[in-house]
Order: sequence, then C-alpha cells, then structure tokens
Amino acid sequence: MEVTNPQSESILNRRKSILLALFIAVVAILLGRLFSLQVIRHEHYSRLALSNRIQRERILAPRGLIRARDGSKLVVNVPVYQINILPREVRNDWEKLTLACRWLEIDEEKLLANLSEWKERYPDGREMPVVPAAAKHQISSLMENRALFPFFRLVM
Repeated sequence: MEVTNPQSESILNRRKSILLALFIAVVAILLGRLFSLQVIRHEHYSRLALSNRIQRERILAPRGLIRARDGSKLVVNVPVYQINILPREVRNDWEKLTLACRWLEIDEEKLLANLSEWKERYPDGREMPVVPAAAKHQISSLMENRALFPFFRLVM
C-alpha cells in the first residue's frame, strides 16, 4: 500500500491548479483573438479579401493561316487590340481621365456613366472594355503615355 504524503499532495494540487489556470488563460487568449479577427476586424479583412482574388486572364493563341491548295493565303490573321480601363486605378484622377478621353477620342460622359454602372455590377474591380477594336492612333497614344494613364490597359 502506498502512503501519500500530505505535503507532496498539496504541491501536486497546486501544480494542477496552476496548469489548469494556464490552460484556461491560453484558451481565453485564443478565443479573444478569434473574436477580434472575425467580428471586430471583419470589414477590414473583407476588403483585403476582395483585392486578393484570383482573376482569370484569357490569352488567345494566334491562329494559323489558311492557305489554298496552290499555297496562296485565303485567310490572314490581323491582330485586334482592345483598350480596357481598370476601375480601381482611376482614384479621382479625373483630369487625367479627361485628357485620355480627348486623346483616345472616347466620349467622356458615356465612359463615366458606364464606369459607374460597371463598378456597381462588378465590385471586385475587374477590367471594363472601353474600345473593343482600337485604331492605330489610339494604340500609339496609349503606348506613348502609359505612365500618364496607368488606369488603361491594352489587350490583344
């Protein structure tokens, strides 16, 4: 038979209570942090999640030429460039947007109306097509001034 010492038993009970208090404190800290992240800071992390979305970008492969039996070309590929606007990049640069509309020969009022509709429809910030088939002078104006107009993107 084992004989228990009352002094060692009190030390053991004290250690158990310290360990239990430590465990409860750790669980309380974790629950407090979870509450803070999920309830208090929910809006902040929601906005971060929207900007961290993966967006698909469709890259079309160039098609081959179609030739006749004698080797003459029946169908020739011509690249067509599209000008898109990035709604998140506009950021109250209305003067630059006005200048870009003038240089690219785009109706500014129509663009602003379409842009506001696009932002309501797609709050994730996806690109909005502005010019589906850009002319050479529009492409060259955009390429020359791409540092001035970071909110436009040229897509093939």
